[in-house]
Amino acid sequence: MGGAETWLVAVLEWLAKFGDTLPVEVQIDVCLTGGERAVFDDRVAALGARLHYLRYRGAHLARFRREFTQLLRAGQYDAIHDHADFAAGVHFLCGLGALPPARVVHVHNPFDTFSSSIRKRVARAVGRSAVKSLATTVAGTSLQILRDYNLAPSARGGQRRIALHCGVDLAPFEQDAQRTRGDVRAEFGWRPDARVLLFVGRLESHFKENDHRLALEVACGCISRDGNIEALFVGA
Repeated sequence: MGGAETWLVAVLEWLAKFGDTLPVEVQIDVCLTGGERAVFDDRVAALGARLHYLRYRGAHLARFRREFTQLLRAGQYDAIHDHADFAAGVHFLCGLGALPPARVVHVHNPFDTFSSSIRKRVARAVGRSAVKSLATTVAGTSLQILRDYNLAPSARGGQRRIALHCGVDLAPFEQDAQRTRGDVRAEFGWRPDARVLLFVGRLESHFKENDHRLALEVACGCISRDGNIEALFVGA
């Protein structure tokens, strides 16, 4: 359970409420490359998505290729949206001959989080090449991530490259937002009119996806300018 999964659930919840406003009917299938059940599965199925468990590992690559190709052919999909960074390129290579016309790769994580082993570096090189040649769109959680992956938007070439932020709809929380803000301020002994900055994400030092160090610098900068600001960090 992470940012991509949470974002996907938010998309499915939006479709359940507002899908009938779209000019087309949307059906979403989810391929879990861990090959086993995960935290959101029951919720995702209840929202109308179909789940497929295909284990993607080096030792199971031949089997994954066979099952993945079968899934693509049976589903006759219009689009595929893969969140596995450069591993998405390897997925697309495994699905050659059955890939949908719209092929989106979504890159999320800084290079600092990747293994430096020779095998992993070779796999990333293969995946990078495949992403550049097989994806019709490359989306990044920020423009900086796209630049880090050497996939920055460019007028040259036919590949679409965009920043697609994994946000969630805050509208469901609007009704009790004012009361909740008051509760949080009271819980921490802050002034009733304090302005609160909230950071949510894993805080382990070896995880750099969420860049809590930068968030702390931003919070300190804001507090130095405005003494009425408090910062709250939430995460494992």
